[in-house]
Amino acid sequence: MAILKNPFFFVTFFVSFYPLVFADTGRISDIHVDSPTIQFGSRDNTETVVHEFILENRGTAPLEISKVKTSCGCTTARLKNQTLSPGSREILTARFSLRKRKGHQKKSITIHSNDPDTPKLDLFMEGEALPIIGVRPYSLRFSPGSASAPMTQTIVLQSEDGTPFQIQDISHQLSQLSIDTRTVTPGKSYQLIVTLSPQDEKPSLHDNLIIRTSHPKLPSITIPVSIRKKPDLVCAPPEIRIHKQSADTKTLSVFLAVQSPNGKAFAVKNVEAPLPQIQVKIDPVSVNLHRITLTQIPRDPALDRKNLVIQTTMDGGRTLLVPFRLVGTPRSSPQPKPEKSRGFLKAAVHKTQ
Repeated sequence: MAILKNPFFFVTFFVSFYPLVFADTGRISDIHVDSPTIQFGSRDNTETVVHEFILENRGTAPLEISKVKTSCGCTTARLKNQTLSPGSREILTARFSLRKRKGHQKKSITIHSNDPDTPKLDLFMEGEALPIIGVRPYSLRFSPGSASAPMTQTIVLQSEDGTPFQIQDISHQLSQLSIDTRTVTPGKSYQLIVTLSPQDEKPSLHDNLIIRTSHPKLPSITIPVSIRKKPDLVCAPPEIRIHKQSADTKTLSVFLAVQSPNGKAFAVKNVEAPLPQIQVKIDPVSVNLHRITLTQIPRDPALDRKNLVIQTTMDGGRTLLVPFRLVGTPRSSPQPKPEKSRGFLKAAVHKTQ
C-alpha cells in the first residue's frame, strides 16, 4: 500500500514503460505498382513482349520480396534486388514469348512480399498474338516397336496473315526419316508427309526438323522430333525384392506379369529359378499377357543378384532376366507396388509360412 501512495513510483513507471505502450507501431511495408496490367496490343506470334514494371515501397519499413511466380513457362520475370528500403523503387523485367500462340493472351506474375495488406500482388500482360504461319502439330513423336512397319505423320503449314510463302528447304539429322512435301494451295498451304522407316537404332533419338520458308517474317520453323521405341516384352515388377529380416515368415510368394505392350502374341516356354526349391507356375491370361507365380522363395542371401530366367517364343526365343534383390526390413524398404499403367497385370507379394 505504501508503494501505491508513493508518487515517485508512478513517475518512474510512466517514464520506463512509455516507449513500449505509446511507441510508433505504424512501420509497415507497402508495395505499389502504378500500372499492374499492361496492354501490348496485337503482336506477331514470333515476338517476345518485354515490359518493365516499376515496384515501389511506399511504406515506412523495408519491403522484402520472398518470391516472384509466373503463370506459365512462356513468361519470365527478373528482379535484381528483393529488398526495397522505404521510398525506393525497383525494376521487374517481364518477358512473355508469343511463340506458337494465337488469339487473346493474358499471363500473370505474382509477387509475394511482407506487405501485410497485399501479401500477393498480381501483375498482368495482356494482348493478342497474331499467327503468321499456322503449324499443326508443333512436334512429332514416334513410338515404334523393334520390328514395326513404317510409320507416317503429317505436318500442315498454312499462311495465317495472308502473306504467300514457299517452302525452300527442310533439313534434319535422322537417317530413318523421309519427308514428302505436298502443295495443297500454292503459296498458302502445304503438307509434309514424314515417314519413319524401321531401323535397328538406339532406343531413343531426338532431333529437329528445320523448315526454311520464303516468308519475310518467319524464315525458319523448328519442329522437334522424338523417337522412342516401345519394348516388345516387359515384366512387372522388373525385380523381385526379398527382405532380409521377417519374424513371421521364412518363405514368400510372388506374382509376375510378362506382357507385350505392342500386343504381339507370344508364349512363355520355360522359367528357370536360381534355387531348386522355388516352385514355378505359368498361367496364360491372354495371347500377349502371362502370369508367373513363384512360391517357396527362401529368404536366402544367396539369391541376391541372381536372376529368374524367363524363356519366351517372342521373335524366335526372347529371354527375360528378372533379378532378385535382397533389401532391408519391411519397414525400412517396403515391397514397391508395380505400375498400373500400360495394361500390366497388377502384381502382388504374398507371405506364406
